[in-house]
Amino acid sequence: MAKKFFRLVLGLGLLAALVLFTSGCEDSRMNKSEDTLSMEDFGSFDGGVTEDDSAWACVPNCANKVCGEDNCGGSCGKCGDGKTCDSNWECKLQPVNTSCTPNCNNKECGNDGCGGSCGLCLDGETCDNAAWQCIPVPANPTCQPTCTNKDCGGDECGGSCGKCGDGKTCDSNWECKSINAEQPPCTPNCTGKVCGDNGCGGSCGDCKATEFCDGVGTCHAEGAPCVPNCTGKVCGNDGCGGSCGDCKATEFCDMAWTCHAEGAPCVPNCTGKVCGNNGCGGSCGTCGVGETCTAGACVKDPCVPNCTGKTCGDNGCGGSCGTCLANETCQAGVCKKNAITEQTVAFQFTGQLSWAGKTKVVASWATQAFTKALDADPDGIVRVFVEATSVSASPLNGGFYSDDPFKVVQVWNSPYPPACDGYADTEQHVIKWEASGPPNWPKGYWVLLFCP
Repeated sequence: MAKKFFRLVLGLGLLAALVLFTSGCEDSRMNKSEDTLSMEDFGSFDGGVTEDDSAWACVPNCANKVCGEDNCGGSCGKCGDGKTCDSNWECKLQPVNTSCTPNCNNKECGNDGCGGSCGLCLDGETCDNAAWQCIPVPANPTCQPTCTNKDCGGDECGGSCGKCGDGKTCDSNWECKSINAEQPPCTPNCTGKVCGDNGCGGSCGDCKATEFCDGVGTCHAEGAPCVPNCTGKVCGNDGCGGSCGDCKATEFCDMAWTCHAEGAPCVPNCTGKVCGNNGCGGSCGTCGVGETCTAGACVKDPCVPNCTGKTCGDNGCGGSCGTCLANETCQAGVCKKNAITEQTVAFQFTGQLSWAGKTKVVASWATQAFTKALDADPDGIVRVFVEATSVSASPLNGGFYSDDPFKVVQVWNSPYPPACDGYADTEQHVIKWEASGPPNWPKGYWVLLFCP
């Protein structure tokens, strides 16, 4: 309100000065719109001069700050148990308070021991009455988040205990530290996880709307019974709101769920492990394709046979999707006929053969060899027209046979047959004896050889 009043007074003063200044000037000069000032130049007078609120907006500043105010009424972060924000905006251990005055050591919310409060939590948070810390309201009531002794990192229920400011990273003790040569950036680790915290304040993934993330990075159906998991843990959350064990009063539980002395540097431990977390936010190694890290060991994923689109060949697990015939070869999972260049056909009737401008009269049981290079039409197919004049009574009433497949088209007016498409493969074709005599006999057949 004070700013608006000031701008109003300033505007009226400038307007009065302008009127006095221009009173002695020529009328023609006063008629020039570019030299004329109006009340619009000083804003609307509907209760005060309007102002661009964005020009007065506060810009939060958390550069090089882990905690404290952001200069705009907000916060750059909260300190954990037993810590306070010092003049350098870093979380430091509080001196032990032995007086009977209100005590909020290790508390950011809840009772101060004297009937007062140590602080209120934000919307969407609740006070953990066991650790006296503000934690996100859990999506799954069976998982109890824990942010004890944590300034940042995951709450073991898929949520977060806080984020670090600019130029800071969450270390293995869940404290925000400056990124410098002595303190390398945090390396996210999602080995064995599909959801939850990645160890650096980020996420390993999200569960479906009907699922929740447990304390070990696994998605479970909402309402499903929670199964505690303490494999490889001596402390920390069991994924169901319970505990895998407690550390001594002078120790803390690290990211590998191992107890360490308070204030001692984190020592990576990969003993007996080839993958997974090293206990300090780093990794003991990664597994190859088709493997999963389980309890520090790379375990091969179960093989699932796959024969989709295949009729032969390997199924991906050392088995077979099928075998081909003797005259076929498996190519890209499909049986394809072997290429042939010469084909011999045995004829068991008396008649005439015509192909590629050649003719031949055959007697029953005659054989004829056809070669693709010498006898085929320009498209590579050998078309043999068979005209039977008599058919043997045995053994099959006549016909023609070959070890290699061919296609047969029965015709009456001897038209030139189409290509091989639309006709089934066969290795023999029988001409039945018609007792009614020659008028009812077939007039002829096309035998198509070397069909693709």
